[in-house]
Amino acid sequence: MWPAGWRRFRGRTLAIGAAMSLVIALFIYWLVYWLVPPLLTSHRLQSEAEEARQHVDAARDQAMKVEANTLARDLFDRAAAKDTEAKQLTDARRFNAAIDVLREAAGRYEEALRVATPIREARGTADQTRTRMLAAKARAVPGASEFSAALAREQEGADLYQRLAFKEAADEFLAAGQLFSKAVPPTVTEPAEVDAQSEIREVLRLYARVFEIKDLDLLQRIRPRILPDELSRHRGVFGQTRSYRLNLRVDGITVSGDEAEARGRREDIVVAGNGETVRTPGQFIFRLKRVNNRWTIDAVK
Repeated sequence: MWPAGWRRFRGRTLAIGAAMSLVIALFIYWLVYWLVPPLLTSHRLQSEAEEARQHVDAARDQAMKVEANTLARDLFDRAAAKDTEAKQLTDARRFNAAIDVLREAAGRYEEALRVATPIREARGTADQTRTRMLAAKARAVPGASEFSAALAREQEGADLYQRLAFKEAADEFLAAGQLFSKAVPPTVTEPAEVDAQSEIREVLRLYARVFEIKDLDLLQRIRPRILPDELSRHRGVFGQTRSYRLNLRVDGITVSGDEAEARGRREDIVVAGNGETVRTPGQFIFRLKRVNNRWTIDAVK
């Protein structure tokens, strides 16, 4: 038999152990009750914020594709401001607030897309009308009475175009083209080569536009035979640069039937992601072909 003193000591030890076990159990319960739910909630909110971020990125990409950053600049800038605010909230792990701001940013990007889409279509119409006007201008006689009036309408159209009033600009270009057409003597025949040169200059203008707006779809329309690896290189360059401007100065265009060659000087002005600006001057030779009555760039050197 154990001595009485030992039995009392053993009883106290067991009691203390039981009490400590109870305390530990209560502490674990407290941790689970108070800490686990917030952790689960934070994880859920983080997932929702990531999903909202994907929606914002997709909406921004669609808006950029229709040049909403230029054609609906105020709306796009407000969306970009909310986008930046959401990034700051996410970095601070304030996911609940970030989700609301992300949803607002996505909505504003989508609104910019809706506003810019018809404006971009109107600009396309204005571009086509201006091309036809320039062809008529190339055939016109400067001394004719209608020529000065046509120049005034052309300038008005150019001013409207710069203010993004593309529908009104198209109307002015149309009126100018009609006046230029009246300035052609009846005995003058239409010079096909001059028409081709005007169309080719418009193609080169659109080619330079590709780099400014980083539009690979437009690039493929202008250069339908571009190789996949070259297209991939353009995509990489566009993704790594903050802005890209291509200045083309045409020295001469030679047209031979359905083929042509344009020569001149170019200057690539690139703003890298770190803000550094790089200017690269050089020469260019574009070989073009006319297929289905439309000029496209066949090769770039």
